[in-house]
Amino acid sequence: MEGTTENAIYRPDFNDLPNELLWRIFRHLGHTDLLQMSLVCRRWNQTIFHFLNDRFRFRPERCDDLHEHRTYKHLDLSACPLPLPTLNIKWRDYFFGDKTQLERQNGSHVRSITVKTASSHQDLLVRLLVTFKNLEKLDWFVSGKMLSYYKVTIGTRRMINASMAPVKHLKINAKMYKLQNVLENLSESLVTLDVVLSPQTLINICGNKNSFPNLETLKVEIDADDELLLEGSMKEFLETLPKLRKFSFHMSDPEAVQEVTDADTNIEEFELFGLVDYYVPDMSDMKNLKTFRTDGKMVHFYMDGSTLPMPRITTLDINHVIFVDIDALVEHFPNLTALRMSSQPETNNDMLALVNSYPNLEHLAIRIQGPSFSTKLMLISSKLTKLVELHANLVNPDGPENFQAQAIAKGNFIIFGCVLACLPNLRKFCITTDLIRDDTCPLASIDFPEMHAYDYCQVFVNGVLINQQV
Repeated sequence: MEGTTENAIYRPDFNDLPNELLWRIFRHLGHTDLLQMSLVCRRWNQTIFHFLNDRFRFRPERCDDLHEHRTYKHLDLSACPLPLPTLNIKWRDYFFGDKTQLERQNGSHVRSITVKTASSHQDLLVRLLVTFKNLEKLDWFVSGKMLSYYKVTIGTRRMINASMAPVKHLKINAKMYKLQNVLENLSESLVTLDVVLSPQTLINICGNKNSFPNLETLKVEIDADDELLLEGSMKEFLETLPKLRKFSFHMSDPEAVQEVTDADTNIEEFELFGLVDYYVPDMSDMKNLKTFRTDGKMVHFYMDGSTLPMPRITTLDINHVIFVDIDALVEHFPNLTALRMSSQPETNNDMLALVNSYPNLEHLAIRIQGPSFSTKLMLISSKLTKLVELHANLVNPDGPENFQAQAIAKGNFIIFGCVLACLPNLRKFCITTDLIRDDTCPLASIDFPEMHAYDYCQVFVNGVLINQQV
């Protein structure tokens, strides 16, 4: 027996691994496989939902009778019947009293919550902010009524506000006045804010100075078609945001844009949405502006000297614009390194003017339609040698009678290989074209020998990666 014991061979077991090694193994699994592994035993379940719960977004349909050994960082409570205030529940019990299993079990773990419903309660919103004390991100989008049940004193409200989680990232539909107080209570901790407002709530918030000292990203959508009549309040409000770097404005009043461009701010990225037909504003006074983006379909340029060139802007996204005056574009934005537009230069001369004016372009997204698409592609690749990323949308190029179009339709991409040969810095090349249909030319089953020499660059055709980057 003693000899047998001494010669026994120890067989290591998977369960002998410490949890720190287990989760390093599990983290390489996909979402479905992780869920399957969590069902093997209690230890694996606890390890996965402790170390890797950031990979899951839990969408519960009940508040109790949940799995006892699972905690989550991300919750979608859109379908969860959380308790609502009633006559039988006092405000102190509702906000600070008994909690559901979901709230007790995840109170200190949850980092983000999403709620999308037609109607809800402001009191429920406050309860979530009080319960999940480590909440960092909240998407609260209630499109309809927001009820409010409890009426509390100012002292009580201050106590409740002091117990709220310091949310950093907030997306909220705050058209109703009731939510303005919640928004202001969270203002000091907010870093990003995406908010839908009525004209009146916008004016009220703009009148509350020094409320968002840490705000870096602000997106404001105005739910109205009338003039805002801000009378300088937006300009003054923006000037009280020292850390603001990105501002998105969605509204239909072009007069309000002037207040943004006149404000003395540190904005580096400006997005303008909701104006279909308008003139590009004079942004020359925005001393730190580097990026301008718009969804307008008809964008015009003042050519009377009232709009000064904007050399600080290096990134321009006008991908929804139907027509672009190349001469005006170059005059107003002389130093672009990134350009995205869905319209195409009408002639080869326009294309030549574009590429000659922007020799330092590193990112380009452009639409090429009609005759000589291959000529325009080669013009781009011969002149813009610093390109790192190129998106080319080829819309019915040259027609089916053109030999290049026929070659592409059959999966012969020699022209694209020529483009890659001229652009040694290119790392991503995306081609979108209606010539190729997956039912007649399945991209996944075709070998592209002309692309093999350029595997340092990812090439996508209609969203399919056709070569593998090393």
